[in-house]
Amino acid sequence: MAGSIGRESQGRHFRWSSPSAPACANFLGSRYSYLEGYGLTKPVRSSLLNTLKPGGLKFGTVGKAIEKVTVRIAEDGEILCKGPNVMLGYYKRPDLTAEMIDEEGWLHTGDIGEMVDGVYLKITDRKKRFSKLQVENTSFLRS
Repeated sequence: MAGSIGRESQGRHFRWSSPSAPACANFLGSRYSYLEGYGLTKPVRSSLLNTLKPGGLKFGTVGKAIEKVTVRIAEDGEILCKGPNVMLGYYKRPDLTAEMIDEEGWLHTGDIGEMVDGVYLKITDRKKRFSKLQVENTSFLRS
């Protein structure tokens, strides 16, 4: 599933989805300001983003953590996020909350990744597979 916000007249194109193929990103990046970002639909708003600022863009990654957001990689490679953009939990579902947010407040994204140059996140795989039906009627509390 991909979402795009384009401003073609100004040469900007933002893409949120699974990682782009390097050849595609290189092709678009040579012609447009092509930026990738990362965030989960419900529990986390955008957490990482490539920018046009100096040092803010690295092809093949989804960028750097935004202000006040901390990202780390767990021992098994799972991407963990913490910050004011992370939900407080699922409404009246402490069982689901405990599956996604640990005791220290780290949200377990279900994605596998690695840090590039210590600051840019590269998504490499999925740890958990979700179907729309599994989470369709579950409400969550924003922080």
